[in-house]
Amino acid sequence: MRDAAQAERTAQILRSVLDRALRLLHPFMPFVTEEVWQHLWADTPKEQWPAEALIIAPWPAMSAAAERQRDAKAEADFALVQEIVTRIRDARREAEVEPARRIQVILAAGEKAAMLKQQAAIIEQLARTEPPRIERKLSAKPEQAMSLVASGVEVYLPLAGLLDVEKELSRLGTEIANAQGAIERSRKMLDNPNFVSRAKPEVVQRERDALAAAEDTLAKLESRRKELADAK
Repeated sequence: MRDAAQAERTAQILRSVLDRALRLLHPFMPFVTEEVWQHLWADTPKEQWPAEALIIAPWPAMSAAAERQRDAKAEADFALVQEIVTRIRDARREAEVEPARRIQVILAAGEKAAMLKQQAAIIEQLARTEPPRIERKLSAKPEQAMSLVASGVEVYLPLAGLLDVEKELSRLGTEIANAQGAIERSRKMLDNPNFVSRAKPEVVQRERDALAAAEDTLAKLESRRKELADAK
């Protein structure tokens, strides 16, 4: 009897794990995961199903115990590394750099410099760069380099012979317009008395932080556009 109970608990755990894995995978493999999920719950009365179909099943939620163990700083650091890698890969694609070619990358990272030096190998591998040069602050910004901003970190890609200055100026213009739009949206929300008085304090502060970040990004992008225009 004890073995049977243990086997039942094990089966329930395995079904729970597979159920959540299928929910996470569903956006990428909708038809296969839906079919497997239907079979997974086939021997259970319909009223006990989590939902009528996988496509409308609730997204897996973090347990209270797991929530208490979250490391907000580690998550923020990982998100920054992820954003830097994404921005570099997007820039490579825009500049039509050959996939196998390793490129130089220079980061002006401020207080994040030490953390990014620890993660340099990840940036090098995932963004296909040479070993990144990471500084707190640059004495002089590189000329004729593609310039990016990732959550306050300045990213420079010296693509001598590969960078189309006019194309880069156009790209910077688009990013500047996006930053200006973000600033305008945040200011409208913060200038709205109903939002400031009715929203939770942490929501209002998050919007203020977003505004400050967008203003910082805009200043850096405009400075870089001016440098490139002057160097033409």
